[in-house]
Amino acid sequence: MKRIWLLLCLMFILTGCQETENAIQDGQTTIVFLNSWGSGDDRHQVMRQIYQDFEKENPDIKLSMIAMPSSEKVADKVREMVSVGKVPNLIYSGGGGMDTLYPFMAEHEYLLDLMPYIKEDKQFADCISPENYAAFQTQDGKLYTVTDILHVCGYWYNVNMFENAGITQTPETWEEFLLACEKISSWTESIQYDIVPLHLDTETAALLTEAYVSGREQEPAAGTDTFQEAIDLLELIGRYAAPEPEPFTYQDNIRSLNIGRCAIYAGDIAGEQLLNREIRIAYSAFPLQSGEKMNLASATPGFLVGNTGNEEQQEACIRFLKYMLSEPVQERILREAGYLPSNPGIDKEELQETNPRLYDAWKMVEDYEILGKMTENDGEREELKKLLEKSE
Repeated sequence: MKRIWLLLCLMFILTGCQETENAIQDGQTTIVFLNSWGSGDDRHQVMRQIYQDFEKENPDIKLSMIAMPSSEKVADKVREMVSVGKVPNLIYSGGGGMDTLYPFMAEHEYLLDLMPYIKEDKQFADCISPENYAAFQTQDGKLYTVTDILHVCGYWYNVNMFENAGITQTPETWEEFLLACEKISSWTESIQYDIVPLHLDTETAALLTEAYVSGREQEPAAGTDTFQEAIDLLELIGRYAAPEPEPFTYQDNIRSLNIGRCAIYAGDIAGEQLLNREIRIAYSAFPLQSGEKMNLASATPGFLVGNTGNEEQQEACIRFLKYMLSEPVQERILREAGYLPSNPGIDKEELQETNPRLYDAWKMVEDYEILGKMTENDGEREELKKLLEKSE
């Protein structure tokens, strides 16, 4: 039985790879596209529909899509294919793989340098966000990834809970943030309700740590004095927060905020699409000691084009990237999926009428120019996991 299972898996891999080799069939260029939009989430369905609409507008290109439910599954599939000598034409991991898949593929020249295509097409170049260039352009001028979405993080909070706890304005320093947690905790005790200020899971702890450290030094790292200060702050917040073991996800956090179980959810601004519209929820950037505020911008990979050597497939992939970064598609991503588009030319003013809560959050992103860079740092995450395990 085990041998039959292994044979079936191998046939599946080879079937997908065969499509990579047969670049042109029936007048169409086929590109194998691995992506992480494979769940039943409404936003995932929107993104898959946008991909399918590309084929309608470009009948000479066929997307052979392999949609995975998570970034981790995409990375596993890519490694599977590369291990048998095949490179996917196009990959979208949803922001994962900063420390693993992306550097491995770039180092081994599995990725196509996009800069020559960008330099010859000014319209394409203008669609790429400054954050993308800053995060991924190499010292020798190469660029191996572009993204269609900006992941920007701060925190969402229940306005009524803040007001009932006596919090008259959102915290402007970390001391005020800690005091807000204390006030919420005291208020919930006084009314004998089972409400916590926030859930201190690994993702939330990582966000708070990155926000704290980004406001103090340029390149945060585990083991530095600043990182230890962040750990100390988390331990103080942990007195009022609910430590949550893995796998406590952002969906769990959002669900808790929606049902009135917690007052604060730290996460992506795009989480607005999943928030309860029957209660007053607003967005805030993270505090800085200076009294300013700061949003975290995720410096993670977007689309990766495989360096397959097949010019027809590579050109087809470039056309797909231009489509995803075009104004009509970027406006759909904002309007229908609630993600912040990466194209800097997109006008978001229409949100004032169609989605005022997301509009207010986006204006706060624009108002605070300081954007800390959220990174995947394995050393920091291990430290945070130890902290949370100790708190349980």
